[in-house]
Amino acid sequence: MPTPSCSDNNNTVPCWEYQTWYWTYDNCNKAGTSAVDADRGKFDNHVCALTSNGVGVGLWLHKLHD
Repeated sequence: MPTPSCSDNNNTVPCWEYQTWYWTYDNCNKAGTSAVDADRGKFDNHVCALTSNGVGVGLWLHKLHD
């Protein structure tokens, strides 16, 4: 999990906002790129990381603004 997480720091930007999870890194990266491109004023990057239970890949967006 990338830090700081928005949910752990009272949504103080910049922070990493969890979105959802995917079965594969490929699907996660495609969705992450699309999400950042769709809202560049709010997000500037994404990370795909193995979920805590190791079953899927979580998508985190780097949030700059609300």
